[in-house]
Order: sequence, then structure tokens, then C-alpha cells
Amino acid sequence: MKNETKESQNTARASVVINIHGGNNQILPNAIEVVQNFYGAEFAHVRKQNKGMEEKEEDEDEAVRIARGTLCIYYSDDWELDGIIRRIADCRSASDLANLVVNDMYKHTILSAERMVSKDFIEALQQFLTFKSGTSTGNIRTQINNVRRE
Repeated sequence: MKNETKESQNTARASVVINIHGGNNQILPNAIEVVQNFYGAEFAHVRKQNKGMEEKEEDEDEAVRIARGTLCIYYSDDWELDGIIRRIADCRSASDLANLVVNDMYKHTILSAERMVSKDFIEALQQFLTFKSGTSTGNIRTQINNVRRE
């Protein structure tokens, strides 16, 4: 009887990872332990509070990881995500970026009109920009709104 109990306890403690993208889900309501990870720019402040002061290079790496996490909502396949990040980096101006967001991301993903002009989404895009002039959140938001009106 003792061996059966040990086996059942070991089986119950096996690690299971389930990735959920959106929606309300309840999985294994009798689980003995639950770990919930949040990915996205809106949760960056929690991570930074827990880590304390870091070097600038580590902060930049973290910002890029958070930006990738924000964009992976719309591109869950790594190959597609890497492709859109390359296309963002290829943009030469805020106007080019706005065209990419509205004419590609908006039309081919679940990106909403409200989300595409949100501060955290634009900040995620800014992590991959290679041009320097006109990269402010306000300017990019204006360019996106201009393309949407056309």
C-alpha cells in the first residue's frame, strides 16, 4: 500500500505546461499547485519591481523579450513572429511602420483598431525600430491613425 501511495503522489506532482492564448479556461480544478505566467508589456512593472536594479544592457534585453511577448499574441508561430519583427526593423519611417501595422498586422491578425494605437503596443514596436527620427509614441500613433483614415 505504501508503494502505491508514493507512485500516485509522484504522478500527481508531474509538471504539465498548458499554453492558453485568450479566453477563460479552467484546467485541472483538483490540481495541487498552479503557476501562472503573464507575458506582455502591461506586466513589465511587476517583473522590474521583483528584480531591482539591473544593468542597462540587461534592461534592454528584458524590454525586447517583453516586446516579443506582446507581439506573439498576434503571431504565435515563431517563424511568423521573427518575420514581422524583421519587417518592423526594415521600416524607414513612422509612416512605413504605420502602413505595416494597418495594412498587414491589422488585416491578417486579431489586432484591433484600439489596440494598434495603445501605448504598450506602440512601445513593443519601438523596440525593433532601426530609424531614429519620429519614433515617439505620439508620432507613431498619429501616423497609424492617418493610414487608418485613408
